[in-house]
Amino acid sequence: MRTVTLARAALLGAFVAAPLWAQEASFPPAADFTSVHEAYAAGKVRPAATALRIASVELRRQLGRSQNDAIGMQLLAAESHLDNLASTIARGSGGAISNLESTFAATDRLLAEHHVTLANLAWERRARRASMDTLATDLGTAASYYERAFAWERRAPSAEAAAAIASAKSTARAIAAAPSAPPKETGLVIGTLLRTMTVANPVVIAATTP
Repeated sequence: MRTVTLARAALLGAFVAAPLWAQEASFPPAADFTSVHEAYAAGKVRPAATALRIASVELRRQLGRSQNDAIGMQLLAAESHLDNLASTIARGSGGAISNLESTFAATDRLLAEHHVTLANLAWERRARRASMDTLATDLGTAASYYERAFAWERRAPSAEAAAAIASAKSTARAIAAAPSAPPKETGLVIGTLLRTMTVANPVVIAATTP
C-alpha cells in the first residue's frame, strides 16, 4: 500500500512540476502519415495501406471546411490520390519509400496552405470568439504540416520558413491561451507564413492508377 501511495505521489509531483511548454496548446498534424511510413518501411503493406486510408479521411474532412475553390479541388484530388495509392500499396506495388515521402510532402504542403488560408479568414472575422479559437488551431496546424513537409523532403527549411513556422506556432499558442487578446502582429504572422508557402514549391498532386 505504501508503495502505491508513493507512486501516486511521484506521479502527482511530476504533473505539478511539468514545464510550461508541456501545458501549452500543441497542434499536431491530424493526417497520420508517420504511421503509414513506419509500417511501409517495415514491410507491413496491409497495415500501411489501412493507415493511409485512415489518413485520407482527414482530407475529406478538411474538404468540407474549405473556403477556397482552388484548394478544395486540390484536396479532392489529393484524397483520391491517397486512396488509389493505398490500393497500390495493399497489392505490394507501392514502389520505393521515397515515392511515399514525395506524396506526403506535397499533401502536407497542401494541408498547410489550406489551414493557413482558413486562419486568415478567421482573422478577418476576429470579432467573434469562435473564430479566434478556430484561428489558433488552424494557424498552429498549418505550421505543423508545413514543418513536416520539409522532413519528408529530407531537407531543412530556409531561415525565412523556419522563422515563419516558429512565429506561427508561438502566435497560435498565445491566441489559444487568450482568444480575446490576440497578438497585434497576428495578421502579419499569417501573411508571412502563407507567403513562404506559396513563393516556391507549388503543390502538385499527381494522378495514380488504382
